[in-house]
Parts: sequence; C-alpha cells; structure tokens
Amino acid sequence: KFYVDGAYDFVDVRDVATGCILAAVRGQRGETYILGGERLSVRSAMEIAAEAAGVLPWLVKIPDWLADLAAETLPLFLEHPPLTSYSLAAIRSNSYISHAKAERELGFTPRPARQAIAATVRWRQDRRRDVGEQLPALADAIF
Repeated sequence: KFYVDGAYDFVDVRDVATGCILAAVRGQRGETYILGGERLSVRSAMEIAAEAAGVLPWLVKIPDWLADLAAETLPLFLEHPPLTSYSLAAIRSNSYISHAKAERELGFTPRPARQAIAATVRWRQDRRRDVGEQLPALADAIF
C-alpha cells in the first residue's frame, strides 16, 4: 500500500454519536464542542489497520508531487479514487485539535484510536464475508 505524509484526528463514530447526545443533554446553549479523538500519522493508522487485519504492513511512501498528480488525475478514471485533492488537504491540514473542553464539560471520553481502527477493520471484514467478497490483503486506505 502507498501512503503520503500527513496526519488526521481519528475518532470512533460511536464516540461521536455519544458526544452528540452528551452535548444535547449536558452542553451549554451557544457553546461548541470538538468531538475529536487521537492524532495519528497516515503511516501509523495504516500500520494499525494492517495489524488488525492480520497482515504485514508493506508500506511505500510516495512523494508529495506524485500524490498531488494522482489526486488530480485519478478522479478522471475512477468513480471512487483512493486519493483526492480534498483528502490530501485534510491530512495536510492542522490536525492538532483538542477534545479537552468536551471531556471537561460533557464527560466525553473517546476510545483510543488503535481500538477504533481495529473495530473498523473487523466490521469491514465481517461485511465482506457477509457478501462473499475475498478478504483484502491489507485494510482499505484509511483516508
């Protein structure tokens, strides 16, 4: 699998749903809350996904110029490209966010990113088995 430099704040969707409920019940009118999780590099997230899938992570970093070119051209040929200009912008943007206010005021406590990613890989594997698809050699790209 190929990866690009960058990072993202990973949070389990179940924790976001819980955070939304907490905000509705405990949140203060007019306040905003970041329901974030844990910042991981793209490489780290892919390594965690590979481990959860039970495969060795064979990862090759591609240079930024090639990622930019791929992001511009892949959408011309693929309906669901694995890389887009938007996804590159997201992983290159400021991913240093804090959910401290949501934790303090709402009691929001997201599970570790490793646990969330592993659960996602297991969910995808189960769905693929349900429809008779072959398990992937490596979890689909996280971005």
